Amino acid sequence: MIEAFIESVRISLMSTTQVVILRERGGKRRLPIFIGRPEGDAIYTHLNGEQFPRPMTHDLAANLISQLRVSLRRIVINALRDGYFYAQVVIAANGREFSFDARPSDALALAVRLDSPIYVAPEVMDEAGVIPPEFEETPEEEEKGLEAFDEFISSLDLDDLERKDKDE
Repeated sequence: MIEAFIESVRISLMSTTQVVILRERGGKRRLPIFIGRPEGDAIYTHLNGEQFPRPMTHDLAANLISQLRVSLRRIVINALRDGYFYAQVVIAANGREFSFDARPSDALALAVRLDSPIYVAPEVMDEAGVIPPEFEETPEEEEKGLEAFDEFISSLDLDDLERKDKDE
């Protein structure tokens, strides 16, 4: 498995689709996963330290996991079939591990709340991972490389993905 972390959540003002960018730890590849706006907001707001007066759905699930004295061991983006990403949530309880199917967006929203490791199956990263354009170590070149990656993400057809709704 390839360990990854959430590099960013891109919010589209023109559609209900968002994209979460996973980056392989210690590597260059990124895995863009298109998700619905509520799940994107749930990830984005938590990563930015925003809190609501009452728990949102992912907060409730995280509270249940914590209060029941089980632990979220990891989440795994484990498959990509017919344009849909699949995930597993792995929970440990009573000395055993239990694995549950989940949408990647929900699994990621739980992972950020419970500070759980995120993994991507190698075959998923090989198939859908992208490497942004190479850049030099100078700040000007680094900025240029990041701009190219931003342009790549912006070039993806969010409207087409919204219609297909790959993660729902």
